[in-house]
Amino acid sequence: MRQLLTSLVLTAFLADLVAAQAPKPEQSPATPTAASPAEQNTAPENPAPEKATTDQAAKPDKPEVLVQPTPELLSEFRNARRGLVQRIISKQAHQQIEALQELQGYPFPEAAKLALGRLRDSNPEVLKAAFETLLSYRNQPEIVPLLMQTLRKESVNQIDAGYLSLLTVLAASDLPQVKEQLILLLDMTLGTNPRRWQRLTVSMDELIQCAGQEALKALRVLRETLPFQKDFGFRRAVVQATISLRTNDSVSQLIQWMDFLEGEIRGDVMRYLSSLAGHFVGPDSKDWAAWWQKVQADFEFPNIPPSAIIATVEGQTLVESDYVRWGKTQFYGLPVYARKVVFVLDASSSMLQGTRMNDAKTQLITSINELDENYHFNIIVYNQTVGAWQRQLIQATESARKNAARYIASIQPQAATATYDALEAAFSHPELEAIYLVTDGVPTTGKVIHLEAIIKAVSEQNQTRRVTLYVIGIQPEGPFEEFLKALAEKNFGTYRRVQ
Repeated sequence: MRQLLTSLVLTAFLADLVAAQAPKPEQSPATPTAASPAEQNTAPENPAPEKATTDQAAKPDKPEVLVQPTPELLSEFRNARRGLVQRIISKQAHQQIEALQELQGYPFPEAAKLALGRLRDSNPEVLKAAFETLLSYRNQPEIVPLLMQTLRKESVNQIDAGYLSLLTVLAASDLPQVKEQLILLLDMTLGTNPRRWQRLTVSMDELIQCAGQEALKALRVLRETLPFQKDFGFRRAVVQATISLRTNDSVSQLIQWMDFLEGEIRGDVMRYLSSLAGHFVGPDSKDWAAWWQKVQADFEFPNIPPSAIIATVEGQTLVESDYVRWGKTQFYGLPVYARKVVFVLDASSSMLQGTRMNDAKTQLITSINELDENYHFNIIVYNQTVGAWQRQLIQATESARKNAARYIASIQPQAATATYDALEAAFSHPELEAIYLVTDGVPTTGKVIHLEAIIKAVSEQNQTRRVTLYVIGIQPEGPFEEFLKALAEKNFGTYRRVQ
């Protein structure tokens, strides 16, 4: 039924576009046939601003068409088609690329089908040429419905670089209603199937590679979809992909998005912007907009590794007011941006050495007491077994914080260290944003104990979740400390050594 509805909607869309080809003295703006998901399904914790304001402001009065289709040109294409096909299916990449480039001069569905056939070429240069050809068709009313129908089929069959290229082409279209219909299509094909949006989540890097700077248009569309509203991992992937573009337009977009981003994802944007500015400008989007307006004309993006982006904010002392809007809690000196967080505490016998356990308990109680009711949290304690304070994340009410403090005080270290099992238990919490792991010893028991195997298993599990793993190591040495660093680095987090 859902696929039938999608097909009917797209058929109506095709009819509208075909009708739009007829020349008219003056056309009024088209009325969208469907409201966007941001208007229909906005999650309470992620209020959406006015939709697509940047795109609308930049839209031309008349969509740009690189080549006008004419009967003469169509006849020329049909005469040239056989030769074009022979070169496109050639084993010589340069011939394929040249033929694809020639197709840009033939804005017809038959030509578009030839380009579509190369969107899964193993050669990235050929794929890029196919993408550029299809991009030149983005404002052709007779081609866009074909691309939309193809995207619908690919949503079911395969989400890969070819799918992402096609998504970007449609997102770049200036034709009336295309954006609205694209969002509707994505919601109907992705929004009801978590596996599909998870596949798209892990493909965000491919989107940047195959679409380059044009990817921002696709990211703006993905921002309006149901998966963005529903899923933390998808939401974070879209924002992280926008960060990776490192362009003036992407920075402007991130500043516009700040007001509806919360928790760990807002922290991503804050860290990135702070790395660009060289300091923390402020907690409000207005502060950053004012800074960006002053510097963007001549701005040069610094070559900064991800670890330095984190250190820019976390390596300085921020005044209390800086934390008011985006989390004032710290844990072992690491800011707690996440609104949904799990603290994982090693309670093996080695934690009895010196003041390790007492210090960890004090740090944990202090941090939890700083949480307000906008936060949800849980505590997992592990040694040879894994225990949890609660079965699920609990709102940080006053009574919950007092109850948690009593639980923490009762913890008694003993026996071995089942680190992987504890992390697995933490990941079982839906919509989790961040994990804070405190440990002083090498894993000695549990489902997985080999250090490299733990890193691999956790990072694979976290591919779609995009949960930040902050790691606090208490006096670790040698390979164990390198393990803790890698565990944090491969899971979007930070490592902190404690003496």
